[in-house]
Amino acid sequence: MAINWSNDSTVNQVRPAGLKRLAVVDIDSSGASTHTVTGIPSDATEVNVNFINYSMDASSTGIMNLRMGNGSIDTGSNYNWGCDDGNGNSQGSNGSSYFRCVTTHHSGASHVLTGGINIARATHSEGTAYSGWIIKAFFGDVNNNMCFSSVGVYKTIGVIDRVQVYNAGGHGYDSGGRMIVTVATGSAY
Repeated sequence: MAINWSNDSTVNQVRPAGLKRLAVVDIDSSGASTHTVTGIPSDATEVNVNFINYSMDASSTGIMNLRMGNGSIDTGSNYNWGCDDGNGNSQGSNGSSYFRCVTTHHSGASHVLTGGINIARATHSEGTAYSGWIIKAFFGDVNNNMCFSSVGVYKTIGVIDRVQVYNAGGHGYDSGGRMIVTVATGSAY
């Protein structure tokens, strides 16, 4: 059913606009270090992976990493990224097997992150050198008064149907951690 806007009778909205919640994951109760959400629709144009109280239960580098794929998680060298902690510590990679959200300069279990990862579709058929999903991660460490940012691309010409967030140390998460995944769909693809 279309929505007819009263101020312009020539414009009809034929599908809901905005973001739809796909999943809410209680990341602390399972003891798992990896959390995967599937079911991203093929017409998704934006995926948001939001976190409240993301904190590991032990110290380790690689506090938060991201992977994605279609049919399976892509662990190939298809992720380019640059990240910064706001204190002069920057890292980057061109052709990594994951997207790093937080620099490895920070490994303490005292970090409590709230923020999100935005994944926006920018794919086309010209090839992976010029196509992919643009990734932007921004987190505030509410325990240590810090901000972390990371930007990059997952190189592909196609859709994604799953995202995975994990810590490299294989640790569980502290009490109260939540991951909320939302998607926006569109007809641009």
